[in-house]
Amino acid sequence: MRRRDLLPVVAVAAMAWPQIVASQNMDVPVVGFVTALAEADRLYLRPSLLKGLEEAGYVEGRDVSVEYRWAAGDFGQLPSFVQELVDLDAKVIITDSTPATLAARETAEGMPLVFLIGSDPVKRGFVESLNRPGGNLTGFLLVNTDLTAKRTALLIELFPTAKEIVLLANPLNVAFGVHENEFRKVAKASGLETRTLEASTDAEIDAAFESLGEGRDVALVVQSDQFFDSRRERLVDLATRYGVAAIYQWREFAQAGGLVSYGVSLPEAYRSLGELAGEVLSGRVPADLPVRVATKFEMVVNLERAQALGIAVAPMVLLRADEVIE
Repeated sequence: MRRRDLLPVVAVAAMAWPQIVASQNMDVPVVGFVTALAEADRLYLRPSLLKGLEEAGYVEGRDVSVEYRWAAGDFGQLPSFVQELVDLDAKVIITDSTPATLAARETAEGMPLVFLIGSDPVKRGFVESLNRPGGNLTGFLLVNTDLTAKRTALLIELFPTAKEIVLLANPLNVAFGVHENEFRKVAKASGLETRTLEASTDAEIDAAFESLGEGRDVALVVQSDQFFDSRRERLVDLATRYGVAAIYQWREFAQAGGLVSYGVSLPEAYRSLGELAGEVLSGRVPADLPVRVATKFEMVVNLERAQALGIAVAPMVLLRADEVIE
């Protein structure tokens, strides 16, 4: 066949290729992922999630299709997003927070769910025990409530000249009381003045910072919370505007200009979520898959922010940091 006769055939084949690929992929299982956050907040963790799936034997586009749903802080969208995944016949749904998990449990009744959660899933009623979940849910525990005390102690160590230490907490968080108790336990021992500021809306966040005034002598612990996580830029900007030394849960806060963060390694957590979802696809049931508990933690110190606040970070703190932003 001459080249000019071959060109139309090639063109037709090229046009048909996407349809051929689509038909070949029609039979691959669907994994749903639903989050209360915006795509920009968690997109960088997609490779970690896919790595976990691959380690379980599932490569996206070849062995599995992953459908993402991003609520961007609008928790009211979560049930409809879950229903969309149910309608797509997802074999397992991954959720990244308590609000998303609650929506999935209620909307996708009986479907295998893999959750990411910050507080005890046994007390929340999601599983019977960590080792034997016993139902259709399993996942990864971030132990966020346990880290409130550690964050408080770290901030006091980092900012020893502070006269007051404040907790910014979301009263709608189911673990609000636990966070506050952990905070007060450490703060009281330091001899510093303490108080809790509650915020569950943007206006309340603004009002909380306004109440701090020019907070040069104030140390602020921001509770680990999905709502605060979705307001990262706002929180860091306000802390900068009012000159407040604050500690946060994720490294993204320090990278955005916050003073310091201490928390679980999210890439490691998302890799585990992918692995668990892959095990479900392979035929294991969540009831028999132990809930994984975080063991890897990271501290990020923003030295530039510390200098702007007039804080001299002790060398021992810098040596312990996993990352120092200069």
